[in-house]
Amino acid sequence: MALITINDLLNNKKKMDAEASKTLKLHLKELDGEMEIRKLTFDEFLEIEGTKADDEIVYNCSKSPNFKDENLVQSLGVKENPVEGVEKVLSRSTIRMISGEILKFSKLVTSDKDLVTIVDEEVKN
Repeated sequence: MALITINDLLNNKKKMDAEASKTLKLHLKELDGEMEIRKLTFDEFLEIEGTKADDEIVYNCSKSPNFKDENLVQSLGVKENPVEGVEKVLSRSTIRMISGEILKFSKLVTSDKDLVTIVDEEVKN
């Protein structure tokens, strides 16, 4: 296995930039329809706090439907806190599943245990 070069890093950055703009469609059984989501950035992930984190993730990453739509916000009466609109139109279980899919799609959580492996357990000075 070869050492990683500067060129490898730069090529990986290009690949990451291309990945960042991808979207994903999810089928929602509750509404028997699809929604389109975008990836959550790590900076956005760090800003999310509180008990309604799943709602914030769905609110921020839903491209279609757009939960930030002014007409939707007004119709739901959530102008003071638009994130609350998510729980007014989706069940808690659906919100949690969408949030989980966004985190996986954004590669902020993974079950891949082989992302990083130890090459040599002996520390060399």
